[in-house]
Amino acid sequence: SRDAAKALEGVAHVVKDTPTAARLVTLAYPFLSLHEESSVSGDRVNLLTHGINMAKGNVADALMILATKLQQEDVPWPDSLTPVLMGISGDAHPAVRAVVLRRLHYLQHLAPDIGWKVFRQAMQKSTDGLWQMAEPCLYYAYHQQFTIVQPWLDQLYREGKDKDLETWGRISALAALSDKIRFSSLLASLQSLNAESAWRGAASVWTHPSNVQQHREQCFSGLAAGLDTENSFA
Repeated sequence: SRDAAKALEGVAHVVKDTPTAARLVTLAYPFLSLHEESSVSGDRVNLLTHGINMAKGNVADALMILATKLQQEDVPWPDSLTPVLMGISGDAHPAVRAVVLRRLHYLQHLAPDIGWKVFRQAMQKSTDGLWQMAEPCLYYAYHQQFTIVQPWLDQLYREGKDKDLETWGRISALAALSDKIRFSSLLASLQSLNAESAWRGAASVWTHPSNVQQHREQCFSGLAAGLDTENSFA
């Protein structure tokens, strides 16, 4: 029931030992087979809003809270936590996966191996509408773990739609500032992609005051390319 799911979500914040964590996972496990739709609707409702209004979304949040708290407090995970967390991270409903992605960047910081496994699981099915939730996972990792991030940027470039490409433009522009990718290659990709949202994402990096102070030439060159009269999105 929804009440049971909310109870698990609340309890997850205060679990401090492995046996109690195992009990919570046992209670969460039956929700993996639950099939439901969100109780909210409307054109402006995003996947996260759908997810947090679903019982399964509440359980996904509970498991993410639990995993992060245990890792933060250096409490051993119960053996059952990883498979159940992986199970709900690969749920067929993208709204449930959006709930998982919302908290994932911090778990990735604390436990990179399991964090990236959960990320792959959440992003292996349809990713429409999920990239905005996934962006913090890429943002906090691109500087130190670009070899992991780059294949996801390549996938986003190939498959991204609409606002998803704003994430690609933003992370790619940041990577160019850090010399992870060549600036000329970024501009060529932006021109080839020919998407307004991708230019908008890159421009948000080039117009940020601290970026302009540290990377003046590249930021102004990017803005000049975006404002070129041949660019239909100028």
